[in-house]
Amino acid sequence: MRRQATSEGVPESAIILDEMAETTHQNAEQAQELFVQHDLGTVIVVTSAYHQRRASLEFNKRAGGLVKILSHPVPTDNQWSAAWWATPIGWWLAISELFKIAAFT
Repeated sequence: MRRQATSEGVPESAIILDEMAETTHQNAEQAQELFVQHDLGTVIVVTSAYHQRRASLEFNKRAGGLVKILSHPVPTDNQWSAAWWATPIGWWLAISELFKIAAFT
């Protein structure tokens, strides 16, 4: 992630990675601490395209409107392609995300 961000022109000093979280929920909770610690006003959440909606929900909930959350998909994802609907893993990811979004709300 760091390499991708710097190749897109993001300064090294502006990159904060949470590599300890095991779930989206944990990641959003731990990020909230980083928002406060670094006095952040805007963050970019980079994730898989199929995962963007739920990640955005989780991070916006934790930010409480105090931090602007922008969402950006990774350019390539070995689990999610333009033909996601043609693969069993694509269907699994799509359906599981729908259930997770429903459970979130």
